[in-house]
Amino acid sequence: MGIPYSKQINAAFDEVTPLVAAGFEVVQTTKNIALLTAAVQVYTGVILSLVLLVLIALLITVNPSLTAERDALVTPVVKWGAHRIIDIRWHWRSVLIGSLVILLGCAIGAVAAVGLTSKDFQGIAADEQASEGEPGDRRKEVDANEG
Repeated sequence: MGIPYSKQINAAFDEVTPLVAAGFEVVQTTKNIALLTAAVQVYTGVILSLVLLVLIALLITVNPSLTAERDALVTPVVKWGAHRIIDIRWHWRSVLIGSLVILLGCAIGAVAAVGLTSKDFQGIAADEQASEGEPGDRRKEVDANEG
């Protein structure tokens, strides 16, 4: 009576093992999604902070009662920016640097996307190869091992 029972336990264990592996992959994917969500939240916080600073600067710029503050805060920054824009050599240098930063960001994003999704594609290919047989094949193998 012990031998058939242990065969049933082994068969059940063989059936559960792929589920555990799939659960582990789900946990890995969930971890990656959580990290991506955290990065997006940090990025959103930075962008919202910059928007807040721009709105405060706009408020100082257009409010006529804040002339002293405008002269102290906004005017030097605007003068510096206008001077840099007029200087053609700096302008082309900034365009080049900006383009390089954008290309570097695209490259890092592409490498990260390939790195994060390559495991998922390998798992899908393995699942497709495993499911090529008939669904009843595994059950027949277990029944043949018991007899």
